[in-house]
Amino acid sequence: MIRSNDLNARGEELIAKFPSRFSLTAEEAMARSSIEISGSSRVWVMPCGAFTWTDGDGYWIHPEYGNRFQLDDFDDDEILDDDSPVPTEVADRVTYDDPFSDDNFGPWELTGGREVNTVFVSAVPD
Repeated sequence: MIRSNDLNARGEELIAKFPSRFSLTAEEAMARSSIEISGSSRVWVMPCGAFTWTDGDGYWIHPEYGNRFQLDDFDDDEILDDDSPVPTEVADRVTYDDPFSDDNFGPWELTGGREVNTVFVSAVPD
């Protein structure tokens, strides 16, 4: 499980305000992205410690209005200097955009290059 050591009050506020867009773990953000869009996407850890996902172009999509935002729109209002942390990509997924494919989604890959395991399960009879 990929978690942040830097979750602060701003991160908790974003998770509470936008639960479908900000998460405690990278895996939660990956799962939500996979549910929400059928396109390439990226998972980021924010300076506040919350994880979020963006479309393939790196834009955050408002869950109700569909407006697209840059991630730095969600920075804390504190004065930032050149050494302040910035949103950092953790993983990405590329779709093949083939509507006839059984598996249109490419696998999630960590930015270090290691593939995030995908496990498929089925319900079994009692």
